[in-house]
Amino acid sequence: MSEKVRLSFMISNERKQKLSFLQTYDLKRGRLTQEEAIGLLIDCAYDNAIDKIRNSK
Repeated sequence: MSEKVRLSFMISNERKQKLSFLQTYDLKRGRLTQEEAIGLLIDCAYDNAIDKIRNSK
């Protein structure tokens, strides 16, 4: 079994709230795969868009 570490991707929006995204990261691979990176970008973009919609009301 390979060693795993959880990375926390932090993004702050205009209200200084922190959104954390935990992704299991395989140390032996050394980096995220393209699919994992795209998934994280989509998650971040979606959550930021929802926050902007809620804050605009």
